[in-house]
Amino acid sequence: MESSHYNNHSMETSVHELDKIAISVKSHKLLKQLLNENPPLKEIMQNARNDTEALVGVRNWVLEELKKNPDAYRFYKREVHGRKAFDRLNWHDYAAIRILDYVDHAGREFDDLGENISEYESIWGYSMGETEPRMPLYEYPEYEFKVTDKYTNLGPKI
Repeated sequence: MESSHYNNHSMETSVHELDKIAISVKSHKLLKQLLNENPPLKEIMQNARNDTEALVGVRNWVLEELKKNPDAYRFYKREVHGRKAFDRLNWHDYAAIRILDYVDHAGREFDDLGENISEYESIWGYSMGETEPRMPLYEYPEYEFKVTDKYTNLGPKI
């Protein structure tokens, strides 16, 4: 879609062109349900003139929602971390942080690192390796207890 010279006529044309994109009936129903359950999202999507405006609108909306829980906002900003900080989050916070992670990384492209992609086609070909840093939400926090070596999956040590 072109991002210059937007007016009502070009928006109608763009919407008309998008109508030609085939999605399944199930996908259409889910999209309709998503927009009906989230009026701010529906408004953002209907009023955005391009994908950048849509991303900014979604980011601003979700950030405002996340700021309603200061603990969650600090977790997202990486000002706090660990098990106790993680335990202060609720499902709404997880969703907001995940959406913000998608928005924050939208449009990122990665250079071909010369990897053998066939190694990743199956879990059996996957080997241990380093990955890029992850949001703390995706890190398992340390437990506040120690694991004993007295028991294994084979039973107690004798």
